[in-house]
Amino acid sequence: MEKFSIIQRLNRYLPFVAIVFSSLVILFYRYFFGESVYLQIFDDDFFYYSETASNFHKYGFPTYDGIIATNGYHPLYFLLMLFVTKLFSTHSILFYLIVSLVTFSSVLIVYFKSQRIINHIVNDKDYSRFGGAVLAFMFLIIAKGSMECIIAVPLMLFCIELYLTKDKNNLISLIACLTILARLDSALFVIPLLISFFLINKEKWNLKMIFIILISFTPLLLYLVVNYHYFNTLMPISGIAKQLKITSGINFKYILNDYFNFTSNKIIFMYIPTIVWFLNLKIYLSKNQSLHRSSLYLTSILFPLVFVLLQAYLSGWQFWPWYYYILIPSSLVFLYENKQLRNLSYKVKFLILILILGWSTAYITFKLTPRQAMIDVLNEINKSLKDKSGLLAMGDLAGLSSVILNRPILQLEGLMTNKEFIELLKKGNLEIILIKYNVKYYIAINPIYTENGWLCKEPSHKYDHIIKSTMLIRKKPILVSEKNGTRYTLFDLSK
Repeated sequence: MEKFSIIQRLNRYLPFVAIVFSSLVILFYRYFFGESVYLQIFDDDFFYYSETASNFHKYGFPTYDGIIATNGYHPLYFLLMLFVTKLFSTHSILFYLIVSLVTFSSVLIVYFKSQRIINHIVNDKDYSRFGGAVLAFMFLIIAKGSMECIIAVPLMLFCIELYLTKDKNNLISLIACLTILARLDSALFVIPLLISFFLINKEKWNLKMIFIILISFTPLLLYLVVNYHYFNTLMPISGIAKQLKITSGINFKYILNDYFNFTSNKIIFMYIPTIVWFLNLKIYLSKNQSLHRSSLYLTSILFPLVFVLLQAYLSGWQFWPWYYYILIPSSLVFLYENKQLRNLSYKVKFLILILILGWSTAYITFKLTPRQAMIDVLNEINKSLKDKSGLLAMGDLAGLSSVILNRPILQLEGLMTNKEFIELLKKGNLEIILIKYNVKYYIAINPIYTENGWLCKEPSHKYDHIIKSTMLIRKKPILVSEKNGTRYTLFDLSK
């Protein structure tokens, strides 16, 4: 009995300790091992943000390659990157430390916000701390690469809190707008939640509230207007680049492949949350709830479903880890709605929290340098690049490559380009693109060697339903290096 009471007391503090320790270990431990190690914590797409923001200060417009003005980013996170890159160079450790601190703060906000939301429903502080730690750890595994979700998810939880507590009715519209600007596809969750909120509180409608709603969404409207005026598109070009399909209809093949391509972290951010989503669906269909919470429950179920269907229909590209932020709302409502979880013994909760501590330690021990092979190849390539001013082009993996090679890169998948570039991609002729932009060096990922030369395709992903730009290069490459099943081939196109 005495031992059990000790565990009870520990459970009051262990959730916070587990999240702080896990965050510090996962986000900061690599900094003790130098640049080539700490850069590996960041997702490759993160560098599209950091380098484009850095280039904005250099060239005076948003560009990844130094030539093409692009809008291939979510606006609020890009503004954050603009601010940080104004203070620190992307080649300074201070820049990455600041970003990691922002990510760390984001994880803590998710912990405290989810704790408050759960406690609002169940009125049990000990369980709320436990639930907050579980959700924050799931978020940490998604957010460790420092993509847009590090600001989108805290804002999303703020919306949920305002929705449930009915506090500050005038603020929820602004938070909803900021959430959408942080990650545009979050509108699939935020807009239905906002509509439900105002329908439930329709007796409070007045001209002042309508005015506040309109003012709150002015930044989003301004973003769309600027996009259309300068880029001739309402949405980011990166999304349009992923919609270049040769087949119509819904394609689940590469989304489902993510589930069969096992990695240990997917247990935390993919497998368990997906099971939870199905359990939520079962709970929703079998349990009567008040309208207020029922609407949130339904929205949290529909959000991932609609998101996946749209992705499968519009692009069919695989999901990246940060996409699974879509399962956080459904995981949250499961934590406060499931009675079996709320009735877990203190010992079981204690063991789960210890598991979180152990998982973090094991992760950083066994996955300290997950992309070291790629960095080694890039260092080889850097030594082979004699002309440091010639434009270099590359498709997949162009994010980290730009930092290691210390030069702008023309992103051949179109993710950081413009509408004109997308039209060229549709023609399927890679040579036209390389000539038009006067590309000197080209890094091909997994080109196919034939008796006639090297067959290069962009995108290099093994997607069979998208338009690919191809080119047969008959020149001898400067460098061919194959690591971990990926072949990097460097060509000098000026010879």
